[in-house]
Order: sequence, then C-alpha cells, then structure tokens
Amino acid sequence: MHFLHAIPALIITALECLGLWLLAREVWLGHQVEELNEDIAPQRRLQYLYTTSDYKGFWLEYRLQQGDSPAKAQQLVSVLAPNHIQQAVQAEWSGIAPDLSRAIHRLEEYTAPAARKRRRLLLWTGTSLVIIAALLHLFHEPADKQENVREVIHESPSNFVLSAVRHQLSPVETGRAESREDGCRLVQTLNAEGANVALIIGRHDPRPLSTAATKRFGSNLGLAQRRAEAIARLLEDTKSCAKSKPVEPIAIAVPNERLDRAASLEDQRRPDVVGLRIVKP
Repeated sequence: MHFLHAIPALIITALECLGLWLLAREVWLGHQVEELNEDIAPQRRLQYLYTTSDYKGFWLEYRLQQGDSPAKAQQLVSVLAPNHIQQAVQAEWSGIAPDLSRAIHRLEEYTAPAARKRRRLLLWTGTSLVIIAALLHLFHEPADKQENVREVIHESPSNFVLSAVRHQLSPVETGRAESREDGCRLVQTLNAEGANVALIIGRHDPRPLSTAATKRFGSNLGLAQRRAEAIARLLEDTKSCAKSKPVEPIAIAVPNERLDRAASLEDQRRPDVVGLRIVKP
C-alpha cells in the first residue's frame, strides 16, 4: 500500500468532491421529476375531462383546484347554461394547454431512456468515487497524523489538505422545509473560515409525514433533501449579502437510520453545514 501515500491529497479530495457533486446532481434530477409529476397531475385530469368533452366535470375540477369549496363550485356550475360552461372551459383550456405541453416535454426529457441511463451513470459513478476517495483517505495517512487539520498541515507541508469545519444549524420545524437561518451571516462565517464549498446535510426525525407533507415531499428523506436545498438557496442569495464571496453549496440528505436515536426529535431535524476548503501551506 506504499504507493497510495504518493497520491496527492488534492487528487483524493477532488475525487471525493466530484463524487458528491454527481450524487447531488442525481438527487436534484430526481426531485425535478417528482415536482413535474406533481405539478402536471391536476392538469392531466383537466386534459382528460376536456378530451372527453365533460365540460361540467372540467369546470368543477378547475374551480376546486382554484380553492373553491365543493358547495361553491357546484353553485357556479348550476347557475351557468351548458353553452356558457363550454365557452368558459375552452377559454381556460387555451391558457392551460401550452403550459401542460411544455411541462410534459420537460418530463419526457428527464424520463427518456437515454436520460435514465445518464442518471444511472451519475448514481454509480458518484457512489464509486466517494467510496474510492474514502478508501484512499484511509490508507493515505497514518492514524497519528489524522487527529486534526492543523496537525496534518505542519507534519505534511508538501501536500494540499482538505479543511472541514462543521456548523450545526437550528432545528427545522416538523413537517416543514423552510429554514430560519440567516443566510448572509452563514455565508460570512464560511468566508471568514476561507471555505468556498459548503456541504449541506439535511436531516429528518422518524415520525411519519402528514398526508399534505407526503404529497409535497414524497417521504421523510425527500423532506430532508428539501431542507438542505432551502439552506443552499440561502447561500446562493447574493443580493442579501452583496459584499460576501460566493460559496458553492452541495445539498444532500441523510436517512434517519444514520442519526443518533438517543438525540431529541429537534436535534434529529438539525441540518449541518460543513465548510470545505483546500489548504496549501
């Protein structure tokens, strides 16, 4: 294994970061497909009703989707003559049809056989790179030189070293993805540490999601990913923190099985931000 010590730490870190980016890209594509399917499902129901010329059913479905109560939607249908309902449906469909066509086209781009093949390649390549980088880290340095970053910098002055600083954020409210963190302050903290990449780890507690949350996030792991992405958007919002240097966010989710079960439910919902930088002595 002596030849492993000759591999520069920068190469190992680059492999690890590339693997994480590929995995994050695959997760992002998966969420794009989920969101598109969720967005076009109501419009597909309207498309079916319009295609079968069920104009009354279309108008009822459309009014319910707009937030009307069943009683109010039924009342609106009952006061209109059939020809007026048909005219109203045709007017609404003329605005819905182009949006639905574009959404279906985007969904087909993500779900075509070639696209699915690329996504499998992203998944397997990213996983393989992370595993390889982890093994290289394991054999690259003796255990007594892995205690902390500063020790490695002094004892291995010829190498590039990855510096990682963990920040544990406030717990996210149960069933919600939005974060209460101050994005500008977080960016400034990462800037002060010299980090230009932030690995954001979304988490969730073991409680089952409500029906509404399941419809929105799909699963607890999907909720954790949305939490990480919400923090990533805070870091990308350069307008609110114009004088700060940009930080590249990578958002991932961690299953609850990997968390400390003895921790409180709030602690299990705490996202982590790990600031990463390459240190060259």
